[in-house]
This record gives sequence, structure tokens and C-alpha cells, in this order.
Amino acid sequence: MSGRTLFGWILFGWGLFNLVEGLVNHHILTLHHVREGVDNQTAYDLGFLALGLGLMLVGWVLARPRERDYVPRD
Repeated sequence: MSGRTLFGWILFGWGLFNLVEGLVNHHILTLHHVREGVDNQTAYDLGFLALGLGLMLVGWVLARPRERDYVPRD
């Protein structure tokens, strides 16, 4: 596995963790929010979810094999 692929999967996993943790803890169980005591807690929570999705997207792009990585088979 190349360093690029490994880093991509690390970013993807980090984003997935943030997405699941944000949905469960911030929205379903309402255990805490990203930023307490502000008027727009929901905006911070949604921004956290967007960050998780962004990390997943960047990680997926990095982890994908590039065209030059394909080896033709006979």
C-alpha cells in the first residue's frame, strides 16, 4: 500500500468517525454540542458533519488507485 493510499484511508476513517459521532452524540442523543452556550449550536453541529463528509471525500479521492497504478494483464 502506498503512503498516499494509507493517508487517504486514514482521512476517510477520521471523517467517518466524525460523521457517526456527530450524528449520534450531537443529534440523536444530544449528549453535547460542538460549541456550547452559543445561539447557533446547530450550525456548529452541521459544520462538524460537513467537515466529516469532506474528510471522507478527500480520503476517498486519495485512496483510489490512479490510472498509472493499473497494470495491464495479458
